[in-house]
Amino acid sequence: MCSMLVSANIYVSSGHFNCRWIIRKDRGVAIYSAVLAGIGFCISAYHYAIQKLPVAEDDVIGCGLVSCSGQYINWLGFITIPFLAGTAFLLIFLTSVYVIRKR
Repeated sequence: MCSMLVSANIYVSSGHFNCRWIIRKDRGVAIYSAVLAGIGFCISAYHYAIQKLPVAEDDVIGCGLVSCSGQYINWLGFITIPFLAGTAFLLIFLTSVYVIRKR
């Protein structure tokens, strides 16, 4: 891990790193990211409903070894891990829609 960071630092500092490789305003990529972010947002909303709504807590399909209704982070009474993930997916979705409409 440390050697990867050192080699990445040498690569960036040597001037070979180009930001255009990471940030692409390609409409085709934006369509895929919008679809995947929409799916991720729906899953996050479902998980958030399992955690916060008492009605959804009883009808959980199957969570495995870790409880789906457990709240490992609960900041300000409403910010949980699915809420944070849903916020990130929503931001990615909105950015993708912006790139699609701009082109």
